[in-house]
Amino acid sequence: MTEYKRIYDRSAHSLEGHSYYPLEYPSFLVGMGAACDTSLRKTEDHPIWSSLSLLGRGTATWRAVLAEDESKKNEVVSLKTLWKSRTRESESNAYGHVKPPLPGAAELSLGDDVYIPLGRETHARVAVGTLRFLILNDNTGVPDGPILHSLALTTVRRPLCDADTTKDFILGSIAALRGHQRLVEQVILH
Repeated sequence: MTEYKRIYDRSAHSLEGHSYYPLEYPSFLVGMGAACDTSLRKTEDHPIWSSLSLLGRGTATWRAVLAEDESKKNEVVSLKTLWKSRTRESESNAYGHVKPPLPGAAELSLGDDVYIPLGRETHARVAVGTLRFLILNDNTGVPDGPILHSLALTTVRRPLCDADTTKDFILGSIAALRGHQRLVEQVILH
């Protein structure tokens, strides 16, 4: 998430004393935006994974901790944001089809579309059309406009690119392949 993008995502805020161009990667306070969860999560370090949104879903995945609960400061989650199509099942719903335990695959802690306060409405779902209206005052609508979706995933592991040894890389690859194989056996494409 760049500082420019963060300006338009009202569910994320730079932490005090952090800027976008420091020596260390900035941390953000991120709200899931769901009515059922008002807690904030603090991102740590650079994104674990980030993809551009030209033809994809604009996925970004971060390590994060609960910012407000001192007793859970050491509980690390993967915080994942992505743009989903209105016509496809959400990723958080897809996790509901997974039969646990599933070693090698992350477990869903919380997931929902991101909502922000907007005018008189209590919450408005963050969608491309909503952002166009807020930023450009363009109310023409976007057919099948993508919706911002956010997930908190437990069982956080290290990215394969951070493997220190060949053995760590191979063991991590095997665990990921086994997790993928088990998802395929449950007829879950991802």
